[in-house]
Amino acid sequence: SYYPPDTNAFYVKAVTYPSGVSLTSFLIPYDKWQMISCPGKYQMSLFDQITDDFGNYDKTRWRLFKWDKGNYQEMTTPGSGTASPGVAFWLRHRVNRDGSAVVFQSVRKSFGDRLSNLPFQYVMQPGWNDMANPWSFDVDFHEVLMSSQMNGVQGPYTYDGDKWLLPDSVMSGSNNAAMKPFRGYSFNCFDGGVHYLRIPCREKGAKAAGTFSWPEGWLAAVSIKQGTTVCDYGYFGIGSGTSQCRDAWDLIEPPQRLTGAGGCFIIEGERYASDIRPEIGPGQIWEYEI
Repeated sequence: SYYPPDTNAFYVKAVTYPSGVSLTSFLIPYDKWQMISCPGKYQMSLFDQITDDFGNYDKTRWRLFKWDKGNYQEMTTPGSGTASPGVAFWLRHRVNRDGSAVVFQSVRKSFGDRLSNLPFQYVMQPGWNDMANPWSFDVDFHEVLMSSQMNGVQGPYTYDGDKWLLPDSVMSGSNNAAMKPFRGYSFNCFDGGVHYLRIPCREKGAKAAGTFSWPEGWLAAVSIKQGTTVCDYGYFGIGSGTSQCRDAWDLIEPPQRLTGAGGCFIIEGERYASDIRPEIGPGQIWEYEI
């Protein structure tokens, strides 16, 4: 039956546009990396669409990458870069100094097809995963995280064009815990397992989200600059309820291969953006690599 049996449930009915519609992304700054995605079911490859908007591929004018199996893979040929729902790419351009938007043409269908009120489900593999909001409206990240399998997962991270933002910044402040369309977000599955991120079909309300809270204690920030790029997400300090070993307050360092300046704390031989420890007396030493 078309109607769900539960009167409290609903179906997500896809909207079809026989001749296609255009969706315009946010303004992408000049010569800065941005994570980008397309909500809806898209007919063209992302490489072909950017060729339409920015001209023929020329790595001195624009470059497009996708994170895949631990590496950034560049899209260099027509037809490459399938813009599937929930998938994010990395784009940088030198086309317009005032910034340029990507106009996604021939969007034939919104995401959803008589689904019951189940969220969009993204399968996260071990390691880093770059994913996106499949809906054309903001979704509350708190709802996403509560409905997903987050044991053994850290995130969301995102990149704002100048620097990586850790989960504390994404989940509070001006970002207001909003998972935005056309953007991209990164999650790390650090336990070696497969996890599922579930994104409900429910628009985020205007109510301010709760802020991310570090443990009670003290916190110091580390900032590194290299040319125009900045790495200012490093935090170390003492906090109650923390562990000398890796714990939830020790946030994994995001990949730095595209974004320039970077630094990390070394915990148990691994690279982390933060290292928060318990009070054990004087003489603690933090190891930090640039």
